[in-house]
Amino acid sequence: MGAITNSNGFFTTGKDDGKNHIERHNYENGNEQKYRKYDPKNVSEVIELSDTKLEDDTRSLAYKKAYELGMKTEEEWSVANSKRSAKRQDKDYSEYVSKTATSLVNQLKKRTAKKTDDNYKADKYLQQTNAIRSNGGLAIYGSLYYISNAEDYDAILDEKGASGLTAYREFERDTLTTFHQSALYQHLHGNTEVRAEIHTAEDGSQHLQTSEMLGEINGRGAFRIAPVSVKARKLVELYESLYPGSGQAHFESDIALEKIAMDSSKKRNETTGGFNVYSEGAVINVKRQHPDKIENVRKSLFDDADFNKNPRKGDLVKRLFRRVENRELEKIAITKAKEHGVSWSRSYGRSDGVYRGKAEYKAKRKALELEREYKAKHSLLERRESVLDERLTSADELTKQAEEERRSAENMANNNVLRSRELDHREKEQQKQKQHNDNILIRIKERERAVSLRESALDSRQAGFKKEKEEINNQFAERENRLNTREKNIDKIIENKVSEKNIYFEKVQKRLNRAIDIIINTIPNERLRQRFSAYIYGEDTSKINELATKSVKTYEKTVNQIVDDDLEP
Repeated sequence: MGAITNSNGFFTTGKDDGKNHIERHNYENGNEQKYRKYDPKNVSEVIELSDTKLEDDTRSLAYKKAYELGMKTEEEWSVANSKRSAKRQDKDYSEYVSKTATSLVNQLKKRTAKKTDDNYKADKYLQQTNAIRSNGGLAIYGSLYYISNAEDYDAILDEKGASGLTAYREFERDTLTTFHQSALYQHLHGNTEVRAEIHTAEDGSQHLQTSEMLGEINGRGAFRIAPVSVKARKLVELYESLYPGSGQAHFESDIALEKIAMDSSKKRNETTGGFNVYSEGAVINVKRQHPDKIENVRKSLFDDADFNKNPRKGDLVKRLFRRVENRELEKIAITKAKEHGVSWSRSYGRSDGVYRGKAEYKAKRKALELEREYKAKHSLLERRESVLDERLTSADELTKQAEEERRSAENMANNNVLRSRELDHREKEQQKQKQHNDNILIRIKERERAVSLRESALDSRQAGFKKEKEEINNQFAERENRLNTREKNIDKIIENKVSEKNIYFEKVQKRLNRAIDIIINTIPNERLRQRFSAYIYGEDTSKINELATKSVKTYEKTVNQIVDDDLEP
């Protein structure tokens, strides 16, 4: 859902801006609050986006902006007017201000007086003329930007509920605010904007409302309202910033594309020159696929003629200006929709891009509601007629079906008697089977009890075995401890005996040595004594060792006998 509406004109008087807007729509009395109840409490009825306050007067702001753009103040006018000839002097300052929009007012009067079947357009031209007159002759240009309508709100309420509409309206405000702050918008409106604000409390959808002063100094040095000239100049400047050195060429090419689109859209059911262009996507496709066609139209507008004298210049410039704005607004809306988690896509044909007054808008809303109500009732009647037709058509079938059901019931009754007998027999068989099953269950339970008792006995026996095993293990442990202790004692005894053996061996060896020394000393012959000594202490000592070993073995035999006696249990 989503339809961009970009409506413009010299309707601004300041009576529908800021504080005046709140008072005019009687917000204090609760009127036109149908959709505002879905907004948070901190959202104002009027959100100022420009550097203005609710109490500011739009007309005063517009005069200030006109002075910045070159219109003379009353003091400056008085000095300049006194220097002019009497015939050329203005009667008063109001006449001077009115002359700034003379060309515009004459065009509006001419269009108003033109015979046409479109009374709507004639009324709009007259409204603009009256607005300029109420401003003391100063023409203030106003714009309205919508990205949705009330029908979208109602659809969201049906589908998403109150919370869905709350999120959607927040998305709208964020989108319109971002669009106003965008570099493109500021480039096109920055030095001409008078006021910008979002109106949230409306019978329809909320929107961005702006006012600006589209005036410039003409070739004669006079300040004049010139919306087409100002917009064309701003577009060329924008293109030059985007395509340095070729801004004018891109401007001319897009103007030619707008002419193709305008010629095509005037004949919606026909095709002009092989093209039928409406949507932004269709325009882009023509631009990519048919550059030759665009170049031929561009030459006819700019090279072969003076574009400034073209009677369709105003329409073409305004169309291109609106397309550039709407393209940026659509891009921002798509991005913001993703950020806010809402569904929005631009659709064509749901809005003619024209703003309508309060009474006219309500009348249209009422007509749409009546049309929907009529369609709903008509659809309901059609469904009811269809149901009646189906009932009448199926009446005979229902009668036949009833007869068949009666016969079926009789057959069922006969069958029920047979089934009853069969059921009695089955019931007796089931009782027998049940008795048999009960007996089996009893035997199973008895076996379970026997098994349970046997398991208890086995558990008790297993516990006794376990206890007996523990006692045996304890006995083995005690015996092992005694053996370990005895082994340690025997090792100590052996160690002591070995030590005693060594000591005894040394003593025996010493005694033998002393005995040999005594024997040697008793030999009177020195020569015999030396030979005996060499025999005893020389290289062959086996005899002494043999004697000592025999003595030690005798000792060991005695010790081993003692040890064996100790090892007896």
